Amino acid sequence: MKRLGVALLPLAALLFAIGCQQGDKDKSGAKSDAELIQGTWKVVSSEQDGQEAEFKDHKVVISEKDFAIWGDDGEIVKWTYKLDPSTSPKGIDFGETRDRSKVVKKDGKEEKVEEKHTVYNKGIYELDGDTLKVRYPHGEEAPRPKSFTSKNTGNIGTQVLVLKRNK
Repeated sequence: MKRLGVALLPLAALLFAIGCQQGDKDKSGAKSDAELIQGTWKVVSSEQDGQEAEFKDHKVVISEKDFAIWGDDGEIVKWTYKLDPSTSPKGIDFGETRDRSKVVKKDGKEEKVEEKHTVYNKGIYELDGDTLKVRYPHGEEAPRPKSFTSKNTGNIGTQVLVLKRNK
């Protein structure tokens, strides 16, 4: 019996250390951007290529995986998203699943095949308390923006949304 107690001692020490680390995390109260960004927001300003855009006063619902913009008639657009808070400015990639047709040869004949694929728009975000600012380009091949200016920088337009958290 004594051997079993001695054998379990390292396991008990490991579990105690993990519990202490978890306790320290909770005591700090610090939440990640992934946690803080979730909730219901209102678009307070919206620009596309430097001009006021259609999303002002729309509702945005951000869950753990989805970013959805709602208008008076229901959901307008829904994307998946991924955050990268380690970059400057912080990165957000919006994913949209689309149907894509391609032609393949099968048994010597050409056949049209439908498949789904996800395209990503590389954006930036800034989270400051109850204000969230997002800028993203239109086009999957567009480079990630470096600032929150919405003017057209080439042949790809950009969108800037400023959101306030609903309380």
